Amino acid sequence: LMDWYWQCGAKVNDSLHSQWRGVCALVTLHHSILIVPVNSYLLNSMKPLQRESRVKRALSWADRYGPDISKIPEDNRLFTAAEMIFSSGLSIQAVANARWLQITRYEMYLFINITLEGLDAIKQELRGVRLMALQNRFVLDLQNAASGGVCALIGDSCCTFISANDDDYGNLTLAIQHLKELRDKADKERGIKDTPAFLSWLESLFGLVTPIIVAVILLFLFLCCCTTCIIPMLLNMVMNMFA
Repeated sequence: LMDWYWQCGAKVNDSLHSQWRGVCALVTLHHSILIVPVNSYLLNSMKPLQRESRVKRALSWADRYGPDISKIPEDNRLFTAAEMIFSSGLSIQAVANARWLQITRYEMYLFINITLEGLDAIKQELRGVRLMALQNRFVLDLQNAASGGVCALIGDSCCTFISANDDDYGNLTLAIQHLKELRDKADKERGIKDTPAFLSWLESLFGLVTPIIVAVILLFLFLCCCTTCIIPMLLNMVMNMFA
């Protein structure tokens, strides 16, 4: 019989051999179930899945403490070069953390935009497919009205409802709306002032070691100030105390 099978316990067969024994029932399967014939040779030839071991690659010093942020547009950055250097207290680790923060934030912003584009495309396609399915069902019901309609021919597995997640208050529309609000919030919190000319010149010339060079220059200026002002002042104070 077409689309009918013999269920013997937990097994389903399309036919019974001549010397079968036991209790079997003649059943029909749901339309979404597919029978795939499997023989013993196929089962024996299957190999267990083996997870390949991956070797973790350690970040180099330059990648860890000087990640490249040149691909991030100026209007998407949170800090200028001057803000990163002076607010970090001349700490290389703090500058690196600020760079990684900007990279992570920019990648999140790109992810939001790409997700919005994908969901908008899915929404348009879903709305068209849903409308076409309803139109086809309407025509098929008219053509099969004498037989009771499409569901009378299909049976219990007939689909009578398609969720409208693409409507104004559907789940898909609400998710897109929340993502747009998040993108607008990120737009308001981005943008920096122009980088000072001398720092942009240093950054273009020395690249990743710019924070180190600036720290050395500031330390040198501090030592010069100590040797020319602070140390003579302390000596004068001591001399006045014992004079």
